[in-house]
Amino acid sequence: MPHGQEEERHCQEDRSEQQGQEVEHRFRSVNEAAALLSQPASAEALDGLQRLFIAARKRKTDVETWC
Repeated sequence: MPHGQEEERHCQEDRSEQQGQEVEHRFRSVNEAAALLSQPASAEALDGLQRLFIAARKRKTDVETWC
């Protein structure tokens, strides 16, 4: 296998693994968001929800620029 193809295969494997971790983390984030939304609206709940969305947006950008 030529060197370039091998690098691309490793990159695809890494990307696939990272995307799998992203999906798993997204499910955890959705569960956390649901728990926050089930509570009466409070500054703490809204702040936690905002942090989740900011982190999710950053991870999305990280995955898009991975390879």
